[in-house]
Amino acid sequence: MKANYELDEIDSEIYKFLDLKEPQSFLLFAGAGSGKTKTLVNVLGEVKKNDLDKLIGLGQKVAVITYTNAACEEIKQRLNYDASFSVSTIHSFAWSLINPHTEDIKEYLAQMLNNKVEELKEKLAKAKNPNNKTALQNKARLEKTQDRLKSLKQVRNFIYSPTELLGGRSALNHAEVIEIASYFLFNKPLLQQVLIRKFPILLIDESQDTFKNLLEAFIHVREVHKHVFCFGIIGDQMQRIYGGGKNNIAESLGVDWKIVDKKTNYRSPKRIIELINSIRRDDDGWQQEPFKDEVGIVRLFIVNSERPDKDSIENYVRDKMAEETDDLQWKRPVQKSGDIEVQETVKCLILEHAMAAIRGQFSDFLLPLLSIDKYRDGAVDGSRKEFSFLINVVVPFINSIKQEDDFGIMKSVKLYGNLVSEQNSDFVSSPFDSLRDTKARATELKGLIAGDGATIFNVLKLIKDLKLIEIPSELSIHLIDGELPDEGSDSEDDKITIAWGKAFSASIENLVNYALYTNGRLGYATHQGVKGLEFDRVMAVLDDKESKGFMFSYEKLFGTVAKSKTDLENEQQKKDSAVSRTRRLFYVVCSRAQKSLAVVAYTSDPSALKSNALETWFKEEEVIVL
Repeated sequence: MKANYELDEIDSEIYKFLDLKEPQSFLLFAGAGSGKTKTLVNVLGEVKKNDLDKLIGLGQKVAVITYTNAACEEIKQRLNYDASFSVSTIHSFAWSLINPHTEDIKEYLAQMLNNKVEELKEKLAKAKNPNNKTALQNKARLEKTQDRLKSLKQVRNFIYSPTELLGGRSALNHAEVIEIASYFLFNKPLLQQVLIRKFPILLIDESQDTFKNLLEAFIHVREVHKHVFCFGIIGDQMQRIYGGGKNNIAESLGVDWKIVDKKTNYRSPKRIIELINSIRRDDDGWQQEPFKDEVGIVRLFIVNSERPDKDSIENYVRDKMAEETDDLQWKRPVQKSGDIEVQETVKCLILEHAMAAIRGQFSDFLLPLLSIDKYRDGAVDGSRKEFSFLINVVVPFINSIKQEDDFGIMKSVKLYGNLVSEQNSDFVSSPFDSLRDTKARATELKGLIAGDGATIFNVLKLIKDLKLIEIPSELSIHLIDGELPDEGSDSEDDKITIAWGKAFSASIENLVNYALYTNGRLGYATHQGVKGLEFDRVMAVLDDKESKGFMFSYEKLFGTVAKSKTDLENEQQKKDSAVSRTRRLFYVVCSRAQKSLAVVAYTSDPSALKSNALETWFKEEEVIVL
């Protein structure tokens, strides 16, 4: 990497913290558009220029952990893919730490699985109806857990991939890798030594969304080894968008930590920074300063939520913004005959996933699952195993079936099933007959998919029965027939059973649309999908009526609907509430804009929203009631 950068004052301060003769752990508080990635790369460039030879001589590296693969790739690219730096996602890094410790992993899993066996036995003993679907699922879970427990002794090495779907008795899932790494770092001094000797400098980007237990484990290692280990935490609590992160990181750090602020916003013009500062003032009060001289344009369009013509309203907003900003790229591009794809010039951000699901026609599948806390993050970004399998295995297979793509069909069957495999004796003895049989099974599945009313349940059940693809146990237990539990049940297992039952009763097109959404191909995105990104023109759409009240409320944020008793109690106890979560989302979305921003707010009370908007965040000339 050529030294074509200049360190600013903050860059220089952070570089000094990385001096291993006197390491200084720190929290870099970096708001939206503050250039934290640039600072990170600049500091690492200085390490390369001055300190890398010494680190290499000691067999050491600087480790950088990011939240997403995209962020990881960006940093690697800016470092010219220099192997002297270990840049990885949190899952990859955690796996690299625990991977060699097979016997320790076995011991941990044996204890965890034994506990799970006892828990499931207790649930089955208390089951009022043994034919209840939840009870039958728990019986299947118990058998699966006992089988895994018995097979542990046969595992020579565990396997894991942060990007691929791996199966078998030796495979670990994402959650297990994080849990095991966190536990080992807290409880095994040997692993602490491995970490600090191999990576005496560890920097975590997007720390606000790093798994709470793992972040606390790293902080613990730093407290024990502070004289030889430098731990840098980089992030912004206001941009926390996942549920598993740690709240109030700064408050949990000791007095010997340094806290540094990057207050300059290099992304947005003055008016947009003024707006996001106002949004944030009621939260932690932290404020930014503009770098650009441009003023920028903000408009708030207020619309009665009862109006049905939302597409035409949002097209009008585009036209109006083109007029207000003198920027024709606000207008919707026209699809010309023969065009493969027209580049979108306005980023439309739907601020809530339930709202996106309704607009994207996959609400029957997603909404029931959003009601289950442990599924929420993994469902909205497709990272949890059940959802990843549906997105990356089932939907491509269905598309190949629809398109009569024999190559795609056989590829899926070979990768994810046993029909075309050396494990299938019929295929080994008579491969051509097996291939014809596989094609006949695929044709039977196509008949179901092509018919009216094909549900996700029916399609998955037939795939399982025809043995085309091996369905993981996390999903196959929801294909068990049985009596559904009562809707009003307080049992978490019953709630999960009911949620999957509703989700699987959705049409197969729901699942196809859901996959398009998680892959960013439905024409709009949510706050998770634009994490760390920026766009010239942003249109943010707020609509509580479409969001179905899941976790967020823009009407409450704007003061047109009263806060609930729970909201008030949460605020008094300094807990997360619907209003605080919504404020963070609104902040993240508005702070993506580089030139101009349109906020389209659907409301049950347009006059009240206008009045409250003028008292808080917007100016008279910026508010337009449609």
